Amino acid sequence: MLLNLTNFHLFFNKNFRYTPAPQILFFWTLVFPNYQCALAQGESNIWCFGNYLVYDFALAPPTLLENSANEHLDGMSTISDSLGNLLFYSTGVDAWDRLHFPMPNGYGLHGHTSSTQSALIVPKPANPDLYYLFTTDAGSYIDDDIRGLNYSTVSLCENSGFGDVLLQGKNTNLARSTAEKVSAVHHANGTDTWVLTHPLDSDEFYAYLVTEDGINPGAIKSKVGFYYTNSNDINTLGQMKFTSGGEKLAMAVRGEGIIQVFDFNNETGILSNGITLRRPSAYGLEFSADGSKLYVTHNDNSRLTQFDLSLNTVEEIQHSAILISSVTPGGAGALQLGMDGKIYTNLLHVINDPNNTGLSCGYEARNFEFSSGGPQIGLNDFVQSFVDQKPYIIYSKQCDNQQVDFRLAHEELVQSVSWTFNDVNSNFNESSKLRPGHIFGRDAIFNVQAIITLKSGDVLLKDKKVVWNSFTVSLGPDTTLCDISNYILTAPYLETTCYEWQDGSTLPNFNAKRTDWYWVDVRFAGCVQRDSIYVQFEETPKIKLEVERILCEGEFIQLDLSDIASEYLWSDSSVLPTLLVRQPGLLWVKAANGLCMRRDTMFVILQPKISLNLPLDTILCEDKSIQLIANQFFDTIHWSTGSNDSEIEVSAPGLYWIVAERNSCITTDSIYVHGISNFDQTSVDTLFCSDTEIVLNVERAFSDYQWSTGDKESTLKVLTTGHYYVNIQNYCYERRIDFNVHIVDCNCNLFIPNIFTPNGDGKNDVFSPLTHQNISELNFQIFNRWGGKAFHTTDAIREWDGFVEGVEASPGVYYYQLNYKCLQNSIQNVLKKAGSIHLKR
Repeated sequence: MLLNLTNFHLFFNKNFRYTPAPQILFFWTLVFPNYQCALAQGESNIWCFGNYLVYDFALAPPTLLENSANEHLDGMSTISDSLGNLLFYSTGVDAWDRLHFPMPNGYGLHGHTSSTQSALIVPKPANPDLYYLFTTDAGSYIDDDIRGLNYSTVSLCENSGFGDVLLQGKNTNLARSTAEKVSAVHHANGTDTWVLTHPLDSDEFYAYLVTEDGINPGAIKSKVGFYYTNSNDINTLGQMKFTSGGEKLAMAVRGEGIIQVFDFNNETGILSNGITLRRPSAYGLEFSADGSKLYVTHNDNSRLTQFDLSLNTVEEIQHSAILISSVTPGGAGALQLGMDGKIYTNLLHVINDPNNTGLSCGYEARNFEFSSGGPQIGLNDFVQSFVDQKPYIIYSKQCDNQQVDFRLAHEELVQSVSWTFNDVNSNFNESSKLRPGHIFGRDAIFNVQAIITLKSGDVLLKDKKVVWNSFTVSLGPDTTLCDISNYILTAPYLETTCYEWQDGSTLPNFNAKRTDWYWVDVRFAGCVQRDSIYVQFEETPKIKLEVERILCEGEFIQLDLSDIASEYLWSDSSVLPTLLVRQPGLLWVKAANGLCMRRDTMFVILQPKISLNLPLDTILCEDKSIQLIANQFFDTIHWSTGSNDSEIEVSAPGLYWIVAERNSCITTDSIYVHGISNFDQTSVDTLFCSDTEIVLNVERAFSDYQWSTGDKESTLKVLTTGHYYVNIQNYCYERRIDFNVHIVDCNCNLFIPNIFTPNGDGKNDVFSPLTHQNISELNFQIFNRWGGKAFHTTDAIREWDGFVEGVEASPGVYYYQLNYKCLQNSIQNVLKKAGSIHLKR
């Protein structure tokens, strides 16, 4: 939807579209006051001084408005819009916005606080939001590294409409090592601008042309006049000025004490016919409005001199020099012609009638108030055409159509005018109206001409180059997007066009990331248009069913597409996000989010159940193993042992399980292997205290028992000292176990056998004292008959196996010593016992 916002009271609403609040629509008027709908020439109305002062020169006399934000010794530059509203200003070192805040990137410019003409602001033709800021460095009396003429670009689209220096191309060098001189005047076409400087150690001037395409870096060179050497440190000082009509150029060379004046061809950019005038310490220069007089200040003695350039010879001009003021209070510095036709000094003293000869020029020393910064020697530099006192063409575009309105500056001087628009496609190519309008029917560059008859009888021929570009904003039709997380909205891009999106962002592109209305205001060449678009983001459901799926017999498959779509349709007519599949066959699903839909299919194959065929629980004899074998008709097998074979060997009792898979169908089974352990001994001597319950336990899995007492359980309760035995019978073995039971008074007595036979028959194979619960801290030693130690332990349950250091002990008699502690009647007694033992094999 396209909307032109020239009339800011007009809101829009198309198909329920978002209607912005009035304060948003007024953004452009608040931030950009220089609409081209105004036919005025106030670019040089406001002067910002290097002593914190801001004056309005549209008022008579110039009136102090407010304080600026900087202190600067020499030349500055200020630019206002056509209505005289301050836009920004610069010292050549820094740039400041209209509210006197530093621009974010406005620092580090290549001018200098001691450069005569440190800064000069030149608008870019056909784009009221773009300006070129030219700078010159100070001479070698400051630094031998003179950086010459450079330029940076200031866009009013940046910094929320307050302007900023663009990073791209900042401090672009045009001419290396130049004098502190730069001046500008309009091209003969009335639109483009010539910018001139003078390199050091050269007799050439460099002229650069600024057009709607930018700055042409190829300088037009004029090899004319004084060979400008830097041998004198202060040679670089002094102003260079055009006449406001661009007919002449003057340059002061302070170190040489000369002024050079040239004719200038504002069609070609060529200087010619130079003359040299001599004046000591020449510094400030300015032409009278009619170009007939040249005023010079002398930086060493504060004098002000007038030359009459209307005379015929150089000698006559030189001898016409007249001292206008012998003492200028506060010092003589720069001069500048104002839009009122008067010339002002750096101290705001004024030459009221500079076209007049001699003292009739009306020099007046005014007592303007200065702030604490005090007076400086510099003044504002402007494009000199801004203060032209002759009629010239100005125009503005009507933003709601293709009409361009024309008028003449200083039309109070005009008797009549004849216009030619040079628009070959128009039937209305001429006009004699004082303020005509013309509609250009195509994008092109037109050379508009005006033949102007003044009330004085003089006739002027003025040209104006008009760059006409049609301007349409379109974001495209409302759209629905599938599977896109963001969508780049693009407004038409024209260099430094200003943009204002609905969220306040100011780039030519906007990254839309959610379903919503979006709009953009685009400002180009002073006109604003708006378009809006509704962008709907939808995600195509991310469904991808398997091509085939196995359905295990007796089970079901659950398909779940929850939270990926707003609508579903299955092959069985179900509209839920989930489906339970119990039958084999082909199925399909459609899932959709609005217009974004996806369909997928799946074939279900039935897998019958397969048995593992493991045997029933079984018995494992000690030191034996068994084989467990599973059905091999599976894709994968995994046993609890970690094996993946169909057959495993088991040598330990326990639970064994198996998981097998066939076509993704899982079958499990398990078997418990019961172990029957053997006995280490067949004859056991044991000691029991008379006050304890004595139970003999020979329990084994799956066994039968027959005690010598006739009992048939796995345990036997014993009441008296004696010999007992039991016969054990099971799947693995038949075994008789003999028990020699000693029941004693456990006050502190120990039973120690007197013989043992370590021959491995399971009977009396080890030797140790038989202890009971009252015994503690036992120290038991055994010696051979020669006193050699055969065995030693402090562990009551450790037994001697008949070996000494891994070698079988010889049969025979051995002697023991036993120290131990015993608790009796709540008293801990320390006891000793010694004796012999007979080892037989």
